[in-house]
Amino acid sequence: MEQTLSKFYAKVYGWTFLGLVASGVAAMWVNTSPSVQRALYTNGWLMFGLIIFELFLVFWLVSNLKTMTTGAANGFYFFYAILNGITLSSIFVIYDIGTISIAFFTAAAMFIVMSAIGMFSKTDLSKMSGILMMGLIGIMIALLINIFLQSSQFDFIISIFTVIIFTLLTAHDTQKLKDYYASAGGNKESLSKMATMGALALYLDFINMFLALLRIFGRNQ
Repeated sequence: MEQTLSKFYAKVYGWTFLGLVASGVAAMWVNTSPSVQRALYTNGWLMFGLIIFELFLVFWLVSNLKTMTTGAANGFYFFYAILNGITLSSIFVIYDIGTISIAFFTAAAMFIVMSAIGMFSKTDLSKMSGILMMGLIGIMIALLINIFLQSSQFDFIISIFTVIIFTLLTAHDTQKLKDYYASAGGNKESLSKMATMGALALYLDFINMFLALLRIFGRNQ
């Protein structure tokens, strides 16, 4: 059983890594294509529409993933990762490559540490679920407020809070993988879909942590 659980972990982190690679490739493609950049960055409605569609897609995917076929679940996961990479490509315009690299490797180090904590901790981290959910709601409300305030100091505070929440979520979601594994009941297709669901959660944890760190490290740009 432990060996099978280890394989499940490996599959989840493999999908997470491939999702991040897909996003990175999509972002670099936009960054090296002037025509695509013009279409995205000179048309605010297009970018806004893509972001709204992306938010709808991730909520829809989380809600419906269990009822999809394995192929559809994986396909929509990579479609979301590619779309997310396209919308995040603007970071190469806003920040220099040094700042992006520092934020990425810092996020990666924090992600690895918190994943290890979630994987091996004997403490039940599910008890944090309510607090973490309230934290996520608080972040969304604060971001909406700051759209009107346009306060750099408030954005800095939000970014720090975001890093804390998604750092804790990484450990929480890693430990939750054991529940996903158990709920599959050894069914191969169910295990595959649960692996995709776990990968999506960890992918979102990493991306949000990375973007918050990027705003912190790139404050003066």
